[in-house]
Amino acid sequence: MENLEQYQLHQNIEYQYLALCSVSQEALLKKRKRDDENSRKRLNVRAQQRMDRGRKKKVEDKEATGKKILMPEVFISNYMKQQRNFLKYKREKSKTKKVTENAKNLAPHERVKPNTLILAVRVKQSDNTTPQAQKIMRTLGLKELNNAVLLKSDPDTENQLLIIQDYVAFGYPTKQLVNDLIRKRGFIKKDGKRLPISDNNLIEELLGQHGIICLEDLIDAAIKCNAKDSHFEEVRSVLWPFQITPLQETSDKANAKHQATGKDIRKKDLKVQKGGYLGLMGDKINEFVKPLI
Repeated sequence: MENLEQYQLHQNIEYQYLALCSVSQEALLKKRKRDDENSRKRLNVRAQQRMDRGRKKKVEDKEATGKKILMPEVFISNYMKQQRNFLKYKREKSKTKKVTENAKNLAPHERVKPNTLILAVRVKQSDNTTPQAQKIMRTLGLKELNNAVLLKSDPDTENQLLIIQDYVAFGYPTKQLVNDLIRKRGFIKKDGKRLPISDNNLIEELLGQHGIICLEDLIDAAIKCNAKDSHFEEVRSVLWPFQITPLQETSDKANAKHQATGKDIRKKDLKVQKGGYLGLMGDKINEFVKPLI
């Protein structure tokens, strides 16, 4: 009997020892795993700190020498943007050819009235314009956004406006609009300088040989562009391109619904026929420009 009790006691002790060993081994493995993770985190933090210190030192060295440092992400984004711009440029170039070829087949309401005064406004800014469109806008005085110029309609001007109609809104201004535009936003060009129309002496000095000696004569010559003695080209060469205020609208007024998808599209990116601001606006140009003077 005593031997049986001793045997059971030894067996219980052995079971407890084995259980304790298994628990200690599991705890030891967990501790090792936890220590490995902590050491890995510490190494990652130290490596990141070394990289940050190295980058900071490079930036400081570049700034000390006056050179600009660019990260690799900047080069990648610039390359992708360049590729997108090249594809857009190819589309714009093919579109320009189609416009010049189909100019004679336009409907009467899509053509500019001959021998009339036109007000053209640069509405859209884009870096993907073709060299031909850039040259036309630079020649007409529409180099910057929100620039406005007065033009006399003829076949050459009509072709130029058709080529740049994706960036410009143009139409027929009233006498009152031309008067307000010259009086409030008018500047004189003299020796490459932009001078305000402060007195009539400056106008007489530049246009006196053409019989234009005051501001009223200048406005009258601009309005009567189709007259033989208006000297419109001389007046246009003296006037600096008008700089009107940017168009500020709420999202409801600035956007239009796409006909097919129903999505909101900015009116600055749509033609007049689709509810936008680009292209021939006709008499609606007065309502468009009047709040911007």
